[in-house]
Amino acid sequence: MKFLYQIHNVGIYLDDDDDSAWGKLIQTNIKIQFDGFEIYKDAQKIEYSLIIKNIDELNKREDAIVVPECSYFYPEGTMRSEYLNVAYRIDDKNVFMWTNDNTWYAQYLLEILFQKQGITFVHGASVSVDNTEGKLLLAFGGIGKTCFIASAMNKERVSLLGDDLILVSENGELYSYPRPFCLYEYHKELFPQFFTTHKVNFVHIEEKMYFKRIIRRIKMMLHIKDNNVYSFFPVSPIRLFPKKKMQINPVKLIDIHVLRRNQKYDEVAISNIITPEQAANFAIDVILHEWDVGLKIILNRHAQTFKNIDEYIKCRYEILYKAFCKAKNINCVEIPENLSATNVSKALNTIILRGLD
Repeated sequence: MKFLYQIHNVGIYLDDDDDSAWGKLIQTNIKIQFDGFEIYKDAQKIEYSLIIKNIDELNKREDAIVVPECSYFYPEGTMRSEYLNVAYRIDDKNVFMWTNDNTWYAQYLLEILFQKQGITFVHGASVSVDNTEGKLLLAFGGIGKTCFIASAMNKERVSLLGDDLILVSENGELYSYPRPFCLYEYHKELFPQFFTTHKVNFVHIEEKMYFKRIIRRIKMMLHIKDNNVYSFFPVSPIRLFPKKKMQINPVKLIDIHVLRRNQKYDEVAISNIITPEQAANFAIDVILHEWDVGLKIILNRHAQTFKNIDEYIKCRYEILYKAFCKAKNINCVEIPENLSATNVSKALNTIILRGLD
């Protein structure tokens, strides 16, 4: 068993002691998701495990319940998806994941291990102030979270908890999850030092779309390295910011800001204070929207055990509601529909990090 990464008290392991071609591929692919998570190694004791195994070891059987999209549910609790090339099984403190090369599904299984501890993912962005006070932004993608983080990290007292995914505990704490940033071409001005030393060629696939897709496909088939970026470029935050700016330990959740695009507003403004219940509902709706594709295999398994979907949602809601009740402030921030990400960042820094200059 080969240790790969530690995320707080969860260890990710690879069941491959022979350095096989499959094992090397998994390590390459999973690094895209967890590059930079080395900061957690030995930070605390590992209590839970995600163990990645080769799906070729799973013999095809004929005793499964067949569910949509070529998925199979076996009596011992293993859920397998031919479409996703992934399978998993849960026990008390472990989740076993079988795959050929699909490692992006790991984060959905990490959610299972964290829920066992009263912790769940939300979608948004988060920073801490003085390594003690957590500020959580809840939002859909594309609203300007990364721009906010880039500007906020220039402040001496601010450190990073995460962009896109953050962990919230029922005790009212935020746990960092510094997954790689998804950088688009418009982010170049935010991270000039990185893009000066790393030449990245963004290709607009919408222009001559079919020709460019054919070229990209041919390169993949011939195993030709393609240095072009057709959508976004994943970069670990430790490649963008000093390690001291990474928040490793949990911090108390103090402020919650629900971000929304609103056509009625001409400038960024706080519209009203909302309840923990409203904030929890918003957070769940957003994460389910952002994770809709990956949730299918989990909901398939849920259905085969005759559980109501409410059970899946209720667990997350209770965690968030308990956490949000402990926050000091919860408000709704209205953002004009067409305001640029850069201007959103400036406004959010003024509202959320006032007095830290």
